[in-house]
Amino acid sequence: MALSAADYDPTVTELCERALVTILGNAGWWGQHLYLVGGLVPRYLTVPPTPGRRPHAGTRDVDLGFALAFPANTRADYEKLAQCLQRAGFGQTRDEPAFTWTRAEDGDRLKVDLLSETDEVAPGDSFKPRANTGSRLQALNARGIHLLPLDHRVVEVTAERLDGQGVSSVSVRVAGPLPFVALKVNALQLRHLTKDAYDIVYTLDSLGPTDSPHPAEAGRLLAQSPIARDPFIAESIELLRARFAEPHLDGPGAYAQFLGVGPSDDARLRNEAVAIIGEVLAAFDRALEGHE
Repeated sequence: MALSAADYDPTVTELCERALVTILGNAGWWGQHLYLVGGLVPRYLTVPPTPGRRPHAGTRDVDLGFALAFPANTRADYEKLAQCLQRAGFGQTRDEPAFTWTRAEDGDRLKVDLLSETDEVAPGDSFKPRANTGSRLQALNARGIHLLPLDHRVVEVTAERLDGQGVSSVSVRVAGPLPFVALKVNALQLRHLTKDAYDIVYTLDSLGPTDSPHPAEAGRLLAQSPIARDPFIAESIELLRARFAEPHLDGPGAYAQFLGVGPSDDARLRNEAVAIIGEVLAAFDRALEGHE
């Protein structure tokens, strides 16, 4: 059964933020190469909610994508990253994929998915970033991770650590709007989770720079990204255009389904998703062509 917004609890989102602070607080050198790409990202990219703008639904897990943002001949110690997760109370179980680490907290299960990029396996498959080294760490292959060092925001996050040591602050490298949307639409293509469609539409409808954002502003902001003309981005934009072109398609359908409303609101939400994505892409196209 598909998850809806009603399944997302703000207290779980707060726990996820505490997990983020705990993990990055333990990460040392690795903290410079971990990029947040999952459900917490809209929390840090979008404007605060207002009476007329509903808040983001939050997240049920923390997805950390790590980019290989160092010279190829650097012998990064992936085992130390695994040890960092263990010190934060996370472990691996047989009922989860090899790239997933979990921790039980206050009756909830927090989940960390590790993502990286390789041409050795197909997108969506698991792999060992350094095979034959004895490391237990595996990652989900996600195209576009290599672009995160070129387009991300550094955000200071303060929360209480999960280990009882008190409140701490860390610098979080958050995926920029354009790579985030590109990763999300490719995730939607691979796994078709309703939350992916919702995150895309909500983020593009709620980007700054003003407190009253408009989809056209989001399109122009995306076009300003240093990776706006990258081939992977161009491919992802076309995928986004195709999945949200008309109300009967599965992109708008997944967005409407996630919001968990009755049949009477389904058509309205489908049209809302098509209108938002259409305005964003029209402004993005015009800006890339130099018309704005």
